Amino acid sequence: PLATQLAALNLQGQIYLILGHDEKAVICFKDLIGLLAQAPNDIASFHLMQESLADTLLVKFYGIEADYWKEGVRHAGPISQVEALFNTQVVESEEKHHPKELSRQWDLMITATARVASFNDEKVRQFNITEHPRLLVAKAESFHKAGLKHEAKEVLKQVLTQFPESPKFDAVAEKLIQWSNAE
Repeated sequence: PLATQLAALNLQGQIYLILGHDEKAVICFKDLIGLLAQAPNDIASFHLMQESLADTLLVKFYGIEADYWKEGVRHAGPISQVEALFNTQVVESEEKHHPKELSRQWDLMITATARVASFNDEKVRQFNITEHPRLLVAKAESFHKAGLKHEAKEVLKQVLTQFPESPKFDAVAEKLIQWSNAE
């Protein structure tokens, strides 16, 4: 039932985008990510989580045009690609209109991404070593872009203290120094 609810929210958000109701669409995608962050660890194993939106029965039945599904503009891939969904459907709106909610939304997306990764032991290991710190750096960059410079530096400090084994440790340290010197 949860995978079906997530698929329905995804489709509803996409329909709102088609109709030009961007704010309602963002709400659907935020709800989807919030539910996914609370989902059981096996949620990614369900077919609906792996199915590309363009391949769903409803999209085929209603004949939504292929031009609509161009990647980079809208995420038409599987719901399990949480980061791509977040980056194309949520983050820009949050940076512009709700910067105070930005941290919460990033945290939900990171948790949801971890849930999807937890289906496979190798993905869990990879997530903990490379993906989690990478997502936190992306969160810091989003904060920086939204003008939340202090918060951005705090997230980079978190990466350095919690993930010293990260392959990007030196680059993160350099970015923190660069941002600190710029102020």
